[in-house]
Amino acid sequence: MVFQFHPQWFHDCQKLMPELASVESVLARAARGIEFIGTSATTAAEELIAIGHTGGIRRLQHILALLVILDEAPNDESQPLASPWTPPLNPAGADLVDDILGYIFTNIEGDIRMADAAARAGMSESGFSRYFRRASGQNFTDTVRKLRLAHACQLLEHSDATVAAICRRVGYYNLSNFNRQFRREHDVTPREYREIHQIQQNPT
Repeated sequence: MVFQFHPQWFHDCQKLMPELASVESVLARAARGIEFIGTSATTAAEELIAIGHTGGIRRLQHILALLVILDEAPNDESQPLASPWTPPLNPAGADLVDDILGYIFTNIEGDIRMADAAARAGMSESGFSRYFRRASGQNFTDTVRKLRLAHACQLLEHSDATVAAICRRVGYYNLSNFNRQFRREHDVTPREYREIHQIQQNPT
C-alpha cells in the first residue's frame, strides 16, 4: 500500500483539530510517498475501503483510524518511495491519483478497466500506466488487486457472507482465482483468514 497526501490539506485540518500534530511526522514523510507492507498495510487498506463507503462522521472516524495506523506502523513495515531530495508529487498529480482511487472504490464490486481510468485522466493507456506507477509507486493492476483483497478482508471479518459471495462482491468471477490471489497476498486462504480473525476476536 502506498500513501501520499497534500500538505495544505493537513495544515487546514490541523487548524480545526490541533490533536493532528501527533501524526505530523508521518504526514510530512508521506508527501514523497511511503510504502506500507505487512499488517500495517492490510489494516490501513481496510480503513481506506471504509472511507470510500462511508460519509459524515463515520468517514472522519475511518480517516483518523487510518492516520493512527500509519503513524504507529513499525519501521520494518514502512519505507519511503523517494529520497529526501526528490520533489513531492505536485497537487495536480495528487488530485489525479485521488480521483483514480475514487474510481476504484466506486467500482470495487464490478469491472475496473485501465482504459476507463486513462480516459478519466485524459491520457493514453500506456501514458497513464507510466504516470500512475510514477505517482503512486505501484502499477494500476496491483493497486486494484490489493484494494479488492483488502475489501475482501473487511467482509471476511465483519460479515457472515460466504467466501463465494465475497468473491463476487469484490469483483472476482472465478472462486479458484480469488482463493489463489488471496493466498498470494496474505499467505492463507480466505476461509483460514476468517478463522484466524475469529480466534483473535474470541480467544476463549
